Amino acid sequence: MLAKAIYASRSPLSLLDNIYWKKLFETLRPAYVLPSSYQLSNKLLDNEVNNIKCFVEKLIVGSHCLGLMCDGWSNIRNESIINFVITTPKPVFYKSLPTLTERHTGDYMAKLMIEIIEEVGPGKVFGIVTDNAANMKKAWREINNKYEHITTYGCVAHTLSLLINDIIHLKSFQIIIKGGIAIVNNIRRRHFKLKLYYIKHNLKLKEETEKQINTPLAQQDYFENCESDCSAISVNLENEEEYNSETDINSSEIDELMNMINS
Repeated sequence: MLAKAIYASRSPLSLLDNIYWKKLFETLRPAYVLPSSYQLSNKLLDNEVNNIKCFVEKLIVGSHCLGLMCDGWSNIRNESIINFVITTPKPVFYKSLPTLTERHTGDYMAKLMIEIIEEVGPGKVFGIVTDNAANMKKAWREINNKYEHITTYGCVAHTLSLLINDIIHLKSFQIIIKGGIAIVNNIRRRHFKLKLYYIKHNLKLKEETEKQINTPLAQQDYFENCESDCSAISVNLENEEEYNSETDINSSEIDELMNMINS
């Protein structure tokens, strides 16, 4: 269970080499012997991989209707891989294949998917989901020619992503986006302006910004230069002219943009 917890939380395999983790387990149970990083990265890891494989195989064997999903990725070494997920209907990770020097052509992708269909049983696979790229559409046609009962279709999330990408490039949206970026950057560039904005709108300052301002050295430097101005302006925040002159920001524009976003 300890090894599984480390793998599932993506903790480093050297975690238990830390002296404080050792002291913790010695306190909880002195007789317990912690596994070494070598055991975690070899025997225990292999056992967990085999357990997961058995679990996935049982789900697939016990299901009468399966779906196949695949997509291309790059691993941490920037190597091209293709991941395959099978829905039973519960989605389970089935396989990850490195493509090495192979190009992701329609024929190649169809070949890989057909191999997996044959592995799990072609009579149990009724749907295949991929992205909407041209090579995948060609792979769909080849699979449909071989398996008439299988339905192939594009990923809805991928379709929505393409749709949103087109929408945000419209001129009307670009005006809103550029205006919002300009206002946010203007506020964030200066802690003093950010503080004034949050005071005016009765909002809580972000935790990370508070930490930056309230560190001992920054606090001394900040308030030596700004305390008198900040107190004077905070008392007169209702005076819109004074607020705008100090911040170089038209608060009505900020309110208007927020209303547009909220609506």
